[in-house]
Amino acid sequence: MSMFPWQQKQWAQVMAAAGSGRLPHALLLTGPDGIGLTEFALQLAGSLLCLDADGDAQQCGQCRNCVLIRAGNHPDILRVNPEEPGKQIRVEEIRSLLEFMHLSSHSGRYKVAVIDPADAMNRSAANTLLKTLEEPASGCILMLCCHQPGRLPITIRSRCQQLGFNGDCGAATQQWLAQRLEVDSNTAMMLLRRASGVPFRAVSLAENEAVSKQDALLQDLCQLRQTGSSPVTLAQKWEGFGFPEVLTWLQEILRNAIVRKLAPGTTGNLSSENGHLQQIADELDLSQLVASYDLALRNYQGATGPFNLNHRGLLEEFIVHWQSTARPSRR
Repeated sequence: MSMFPWQQKQWAQVMAAAGSGRLPHALLLTGPDGIGLTEFALQLAGSLLCLDADGDAQQCGQCRNCVLIRAGNHPDILRVNPEEPGKQIRVEEIRSLLEFMHLSSHSGRYKVAVIDPADAMNRSAANTLLKTLEEPASGCILMLCCHQPGRLPITIRSRCQQLGFNGDCGAATQQWLAQRLEVDSNTAMMLLRRASGVPFRAVSLAENEAVSKQDALLQDLCQLRQTGSSPVTLAQKWEGFGFPEVLTWLQEILRNAIVRKLAPGTTGNLSSENGHLQQIADELDLSQLVASYDLALRNYQGATGPFNLNHRGLLEEFIVHWQSTARPSRR
């Protein structure tokens, strides 16, 4: 494995800490969904256990530990995930993690545990984890991957060193995406901009034909201002685009409309050529845009968090809100 180009800065930071013996016992990896937090955590785990890492601490891929890691059964690495996507991480799973961390290392090196996503822990699980954060076991590294760190208790966040990852539209990331999708650089840049610089989100946009779906969503938002479309019918159509992608796209559309409102002439990430985005920015006031963005964000959190709220109902709620607050002004 090699480190992704948009993660080089964070990798150098962690490697400098490891080289000077200051690697924290608990790392909180944060960033948008699709930025590669899990991949970074596993790459770091492999580097810490590799017996013959290169000068940049990249895994050799050939030693005994690397072979076990590649097979997914190294005894010094533990991954803690929900039993099913959207479910909670329970206290029993964290207790198993604590037992793992207090056992001796099989390889004589580190023991590494990865909790992903960390905000899926229920209250009892988080409280149990807090005990080991206060009294960490020697030679153990704990990594928490979290796209929404605000959902974690402050007592957890305050005891971890946070390592943040942001979207990146730089040349190296653009080249990576172009090679991954076998597209030209202009297409790669368009996809990255659409995905706010989040590479795996850009991959998903290309593979799921999401650009055309985004444009259809944008057109629906404009038409809702002129027509009385049924929220039930429209929510059913949007749900067919994929969930929670639609609420992610709604946030992106509204974020870009807010940027255009605050800084006229700024294109943002969605350089829509049909004028729908600019139309929304022109016709709605800033308070309406912000309120709609906040609702899209809250509904996204409600659908993707441990409560697993009804998807179509959340879409219907947003549509009703949009219809009620985004009426064309009468002149």
